[in-house]
Amino acid sequence: MAKVKHTTSSRVNDIVGSGGTSFELVGESEINSVGTEALKQITFRTAGICSRLFIQVSYNDIPDSSSAALRINGADGNLIATIPASMTGEFEDITNTDTISAGDELNYRITGGAGGTELEYTVLSILFAATSGTVKRFAVYSPNGQSGSNANRVFPFEGGITGVEITTNEAKNQQTVRTLGTIRNLFVYVSSNTRNANTTFRLRKNTANSNQVVTVSSTSTGIFEDTTNTDNVVSGDTIGYLVNFATGSGTIVFDIVSEEFYTPDNTFHFINASNHNGAFNPNPASTYYFAIGGSIANPASTTSEAQAPANQPMVSSSLMVYIPLNSYTTFSHMYLVINGVAGNKDVVIINALTGSFEDTTVDVIKPTDDIYYQYDTGVGGTQTLNSISMLVSASPYITGIQNITGIQTITF
Repeated sequence: MAKVKHTTSSRVNDIVGSGGTSFELVGESEINSVGTEALKQITFRTAGICSRLFIQVSYNDIPDSSSAALRINGADGNLIATIPASMTGEFEDITNTDTISAGDELNYRITGGAGGTELEYTVLSILFAATSGTVKRFAVYSPNGQSGSNANRVFPFEGGITGVEITTNEAKNQQTVRTLGTIRNLFVYVSSNTRNANTTFRLRKNTANSNQVVTVSSTSTGIFEDTTNTDNVVSGDTIGYLVNFATGSGTIVFDIVSEEFYTPDNTFHFINASNHNGAFNPNPASTYYFAIGGSIANPASTTSEAQAPANQPMVSSSLMVYIPLNSYTTFSHMYLVINGVAGNKDVVIINALTGSFEDTTVDVIKPTDDIYYQYDTGVGGTQTLNSISMLVSASPYITGIQNITGIQTITF
C-alpha cells in the first residue's frame, strides 16, 4: 500500500479566469484545462486513499481566494487547496484525505475567485495509496479529432497528443519499463464520433499487440473499458498505444486513453512524454526545467514553475531520456534536481547520437524535498526530446526505505 505521486504538468498558460472553473485529469498526464467535467473524468478501478493535493500557481491577479479540489463522481471531496488572494507559489492540503472506491470517477477542479483577470497554474499532484500493492494511473489527453482509413497509428503511454503524435513511428512513441508489473484497466473516453466503422485501441508491448483491447463501434461515444484482460511487463519491455481506424470514414475524438500500472512492491515510474506541439525541440546552449511527471510541452524557464514537493520518501534508481534526433556537437545533460541542487543523476546525451540514454546512479529523496528536472542542451545543430522517465521506490514506512541494492535503511 505504497503512496504513489501522480503529477499533471505543463507550462502552457493553463488558466482559470475570475469566477470561472476549469477541470483537469487526475493521473500522470498533461495539464490542459477544459470547462466540461466529463472530458477530464477517469474511472479508477482500484480502491485506495488520496492525500496531499498540491497546485503550483505561476500567476494570480485575482483579489479573492481561489481553490483546487479533488472531485469524486462530480462532487468535491475533502481535499481542497486554498489559494489566497493574489498569491503565487505552492499550495497544498496537508490535512485531509479522500477514500476512493473501485468505480469512482476522479478529476480536479480549479476555481478562480472574484475580481481580477486570471490565475495560471503549471503543476497539479496528489498521492494515491491503493488498498493492495502499488498502483499508478497514467493518461493520454487528446482533445482533437483523429481520422483515418484502414490504418494503424501509434502514440505514447502518457502525456498530451494531437495528430502530430499519432504516427507510424513506434520507436518515438514507446516508454521503456524498468520494473516488473501488470498494466490493466484500459480506459477510453470518446466525446464525438462520426466514423462509420469500428475504432480499436490497444496497448502495445515490444512492438506487438498486447492482451488489452477496447473497440468503439461506429458513431458510439462515452466510456469504453477493458477490465478483463491484463498485460504483465518486466524491466526492458517497451510500451505504448495503438489505434486502428479500420475501414470507413469520419472523425473520432478520443479525449482520454488511460491505464493502471500495478507493481507488487513499492516501485513506480514518473513519465513525461509527448505533447500538443509534437516532441520538444530545444534551443542549443539553453537550460530548461520540467516537473517530475506529466508533459514535456513548453518546459519552464524558472525552477519555481516546475518544482513540487516529493511528499514521500523515495529512492530513484533510474533516469532515462529518449532522443530521436541529435546533431549537436557537444553533450547535453538531464539532471534530477533536489532542493535546487543537482542530485547524483546526470544523464549524458552524447553529441550526434540518438536513442535512449540512462543513468542508474541512486538518489535519495526526502518527503520535504522539492524536486524537478534540469535539461542543459549542447551546441551546434538541433536536438529533439521525446520523453523522460524515472523509476523510484517509495516506502510506506516513515523511518526508512528498504530493498534497494546497497541501501539498508535511510532515516528521515
